[in-house]
Amino acid sequence: MTEAAADIPYNWYPRDPQVDAMNAWLYEGCLLNDWIWHRRFGKDDCALHGTCVKAHQKVGNYCIMLPQEKQVREALWEAINPHTGILRLEEAFPLFLRESTNQQQMRITLKNGSKIVFAGSDNYKNKIGTSLAGIVWSEWALSDPTSYTFLAPMLKENGGWAVRQGTPRGKNHAYRTYQSGLKDPKRFSQLLTIEDTGATEYLDLDEIKQEYYDIYDDWDIAEAMVQQEYFCSFEAAIPGAVWGGKLARLEADGRLCKVPHDPQYKVHTAWDIGRSDTTVIWVYQVINDRPRIIDCIHNSQKDVDWYAAQLLGKEVTIDLVKDNINVSYGKIIEEAKHRQKYTYETIGLPHDAKAQTLAAKKSVQQQLSAVFGRKQVRLVPRLSISDGIIAVRKMLDHLVIDDSCAEAFDILKQYRYKVDEETKTISDKPVHDWTSHYGDALRYMAVQYKTKPEPEKPKEKPKPKGQFIKGLELAAPKKRKSSW
Repeated sequence: MTEAAADIPYNWYPRDPQVDAMNAWLYEGCLLNDWIWHRRFGKDDCALHGTCVKAHQKVGNYCIMLPQEKQVREALWEAINPHTGILRLEEAFPLFLRESTNQQQMRITLKNGSKIVFAGSDNYKNKIGTSLAGIVWSEWALSDPTSYTFLAPMLKENGGWAVRQGTPRGKNHAYRTYQSGLKDPKRFSQLLTIEDTGATEYLDLDEIKQEYYDIYDDWDIAEAMVQQEYFCSFEAAIPGAVWGGKLARLEADGRLCKVPHDPQYKVHTAWDIGRSDTTVIWVYQVINDRPRIIDCIHNSQKDVDWYAAQLLGKEVTIDLVKDNINVSYGKIIEEAKHRQKYTYETIGLPHDAKAQTLAAKKSVQQQLSAVFGRKQVRLVPRLSISDGIIAVRKMLDHLVIDDSCAEAFDILKQYRYKVDEETKTISDKPVHDWTSHYGDALRYMAVQYKTKPEPEKPKEKPKPKGQFIKGLELAAPKKRKSSW
């Protein structure tokens, strides 16, 4: 540690209830930390000041990550502490500790050589291979969990640490990682409500609830927000959830259950294709006009043949040779071999699947047609987002979902409308984030399963020349005699 860094955290000290978490992370060597803390309890302050300490303990590359890239500049990089009027970054990383500051890339280089970059979990792929020694996930419950999946191996290789902090958003990945941490003595997991921190002495809950009511125009939602944000309840309903009530009813009715594949009926799929992020495939059957989801496949940064292989239960290789698509098959995939029993009738794709990509030179539609057949691969009819959402609401009344899709089901609960804090209104468009892929694929399914495929038009036979024009029969043209 440099002489200049001896006084860090600079001009800051954690509050009493925060001390255990900070000690575990900074001085006891805990590499995996989950903080479920109530709103307005200084989670980001702890993360910023703590990262500065860690960056001086070990020279390396570090990242502070928010759910979305577009949030970073306003929420952290240019954020001003309302109590001091000073930029939060200048408080946590004072200028005398810095070698340089890159405003465009939102990167701080310290005099000891460490670098701290600010990013969004929706753009995590840009951090793969950057040899990070530590990452903070701010608002972990709203972040794309895939970002941890892809970056964790790098942290483990470097002996790096992770802090995942925020307030709950239902029983999603943040709930599971918190619960898992409670069972592992090598990790630190902590939940702090306003009762645990003593914040009830200075927070006016009635005023806070009134603010939420002004936004949502619903006292039940206002109460749910208070429970979620200040009492850290994982059970509270998610305000603005697109299908919250319908999904809750589905679960209460016991329709998230064992839904076995019925070999007497064909299998259909509905895709949302992520070019550089998550691709989601709902796999379902329709029996007695009722949709039954039997499977869900999701991953990111995979080629088309990987998804085809998962659907078929065996390895698939798609080779693009000049203008030809060659498909070959390999060994059985153990975790997907149950899908070998599926007989696919519909591979339902969004309209952007017919666009060719620069990398492949062939569209997703063309590649999948080579695997499943041209008749099976269909484009889902175009429908507006709002009409698609309505179609899902109707479908959810009689939908059943196999409990192997429980994780994907929980993500659907997070699919929500955007709340405009300035106008105090809920937008009519859903937030576009990592949950969107699951919601979009479900919209395509709702539209597709109610839409009968259009019959193929028979190819028109070429009309003999000189016989019919618009129904009038004409004599064949006479041949001219040669005058030679």
